[in-house]
Amino acid sequence: ANPQEYDDETLEADGNILPFQQPEPPLGDALTLPEHYIDMAEQLEAAGELSEAVEVYRSMQLAFGSDADTCLRIGELLFRGGDLAGARERFYMAIELDEALVEARASLGCVLAAQGQNELAISALQGALEYHPDYADVHFQLAQLWQSAGMNEQAIRHWRRFIALSPTGPWAEEARSQMQFLRAFEGPSMQPVSEPEA
Repeated sequence: ANPQEYDDETLEADGNILPFQQPEPPLGDALTLPEHYIDMAEQLEAAGELSEAVEVYRSMQLAFGSDADTCLRIGELLFRGGDLAGARERFYMAIELDEALVEARASLGCVLAAQGQNELAISALQGALEYHPDYADVHFQLAQLWQSAGMNEQAIRHWRRFIALSPTGPWAEEARSQMQFLRAFEGPSMQPVSEPEA
């Protein structure tokens, strides 16, 4: 058959006319937008391939430049993979690029706490609350840190605030239990703790 008899939407195969299909682009051609890199990295993360996902995000940064959200994503993956120093650096970079990115401040607080640097962790978490006073997870983390430091009044303040923000959440009962423990430990002479202002 003469190929000129068919338009560009059909092709001939063994005498049959079939719908024309564009071939799948090679991998390098497919990664032309940041969203393509993000999709690939998220697929790798879902498969448990954390190191590979990190490399995809790093390639994305080489192609399009660094931004706070990508630094945060890399930091979270490094944190999950046990690279605390690497995660810490990425969270700092994210904050430098966007000081209002509260998730980066909260994650930095968590990694600093994991490194045993509780004072720095508290500072980072308090910084997150300056931008988002009702960040329940941050109140939970601060309550734990203050409690571990023996600062029970501060701990109760954050336990109470966490319960108010997430009364039916998966960690609400743990917060109630810890608050009751601290009150029993301190005894009836302990002064009531006022709610922090939102």
